[in-house]
Amino acid sequence: MKTFARYILLIMAFVALATPLSAQEKGAKKHLTPEERMEKQRIKMVQELGLSDKEAEQFTVTFNAYMADLEKLNQKPQGKGRKELRLLSDKEIDDEMEAQMEAERAKIDLRERYYKKFRAFLSARQAQKFFRMTKNKDFNPEKRRHEIHRDAAHPQAIKAAVSDTAKTR
Repeated sequence: MKTFARYILLIMAFVALATPLSAQEKGAKKHLTPEERMEKQRIKMVQELGLSDKEAEQFTVTFNAYMADLEKLNQKPQGKGRKELRLLSDKEIDDEMEAQMEAERAKIDLRERYYKKFRAFLSARQAQKFFRMTKNKDFNPEKRRHEIHRDAAHPQAIKAAVSDTAKTR
C-alpha cells in the first residue's frame, strides 16, 4: 500500500511540474525588436491595403519615415502622473495641459502631412484605412505603453484583456 501511495505521489508531482512548463511553451511569444515589429506591421499593412509591388515600395519608404517621425514625437516627455497632479499648483496644471495639447497638435500635424504623402500613391480609402490601423492599440506603441502601465496597476484589467483576446481568436 505504501508503494502504491508513493507512485501516486510521484505521478502527481510529475503532472504538477510538467503542466506549467507546457503552458509556458504554448503561450510563449517571441519578443520582437522594434525594427522587427515595425517590419511585421508594414507587411501586414501592405497585405491589408492590397498594394501592388510599386505601391508597396512607395508605401515602405513613406511608412518608415512616418514611423520615425512618430517615434520622435513619442519620445518627448509625457505629462505628470495622477498622484503628481494632486501636488501641483493651478499654474503648473495649466502648463501641463498646454504641453499636452501642443503634443496632440503636433501629432495631428504629422498625420495631416503624411496623409498628403500617402494620398500621392494610395486611394483615399486606403489612406484612411492605414491611419485607422495605426490608431489600433495593437499597432500603436504609445497606446500599448499606456495600457501596460494601466494593467500593472489594475489586475482586473489584465483578466478582462485576456478574456477579450480569447474571445476574438
